[in-house]
Amino acid sequence: MNTNQTAAIYLHSPWCVQKCPYCDFNAYSQPSSFQLIEQAYLHALLNDIRSTKRFFPQYSKISSIYLGGGTPSLMSTRYWEKVFDCLRSEFNINLREIEITMEASPNTPLEYFESIMDIGVNRFSLGVQSLNPRTLSLLGRDHKAEDGYRAIEFLQHRARVNCDLIYGLRDQTVDEAISDLSFITKHTTISHLSWYELQIEPNTKFYQTPEIKGADEHLENIESSAQEFLSEWEHYEISAFAKQKEYSQHNCTYWTYGDYLGFGAGAHSKITSLPMNRSMRFFKTRYPKDYINNQKWIYDPGVDEALDFLLLRLRLFQPIMPHELKKLSPQSQHQIISWIKHDRRLADFLLEAKDNSICINPEIHSHLSTILLWFDEWRSNTRF
Repeated sequence: MNTNQTAAIYLHSPWCVQKCPYCDFNAYSQPSSFQLIEQAYLHALLNDIRSTKRFFPQYSKISSIYLGGGTPSLMSTRYWEKVFDCLRSEFNINLREIEITMEASPNTPLEYFESIMDIGVNRFSLGVQSLNPRTLSLLGRDHKAEDGYRAIEFLQHRARVNCDLIYGLRDQTVDEAISDLSFITKHTTISHLSWYELQIEPNTKFYQTPEIKGADEHLENIESSAQEFLSEWEHYEISAFAKQKEYSQHNCTYWTYGDYLGFGAGAHSKITSLPMNRSMRFFKTRYPKDYINNQKWIYDPGVDEALDFLLLRLRLFQPIMPHELKKLSPQSQHQIISWIKHDRRLADFLLEAKDNSICINPEIHSHLSTILLWFDEWRSNTRF
């Protein structure tokens, strides 16, 4: 067994003050007896980390840590101190040398930000969503516009910061959407932006009122107007923009098909078995109460490796390099390379270069679902 493999770590905190009406993540409203539940969940999480290290000892290098949710900033600093102590002990890592991101609500107390940075967090993903009071109300957010301004002002010179913004509500004007971008891009030192089009997902409150989303023409007007403010930013992924190459290292692990270990209720993991490069997916039970009682790994047999790789990797604009395909099994490599060489429908989207890299036309992102269907169709009609 190779004992020198690298993985990212994801830690899931499943509670929020209240669940947003557009959110389809594994998140739940904060219970009244939260201190007791936090302690029980911490005990389960530490057991999860320790047993995983025994089960997968090959992961001796950790590339990044991501605290996601839910709202991880609801958990006490003492909770995170114990989690970080466990990670440091089990994986023998220096937390000061890697990217550690925490998703945080803008109304988090500034003292909490200070304390959490002291124990190792060096990057924050702020769920600002909008700096407009009316838009925040329409989105059902539990923070105010001034909370967003305050958190940005406090953190921008103390840590790396990503700012989440959502656009696409029917009742959001173009000027309202663009004013959010204008402030972040022109009046802050923030170097990473996640700018999402509102999606109406099943099992959300907005799914009952899909008309809350704007029409395609309205979305196109917003996107067209945004170019002025994003022209100096690198659009490196469908919804991600960066300055000075300040990419999300953790998310890049997902998008480039790296391995990751997920801890917490509903967390997913991707494990590579060497030397055959066999990818395996696992997940934990979804409900916090069940997870507290049992942290077992559940194998997911339904993952199609080649399709999964394309779904993730084609979100990025950078060419696919030959060494990236070598992360896949020989069969998956052959399927993808053959498809790109022979499916003529791809001529406007994917092109094999002389160095065997695969160049990606940015226009692909408007047609990604169709292109993945082409791959599945072509593969099913091709004998390997």
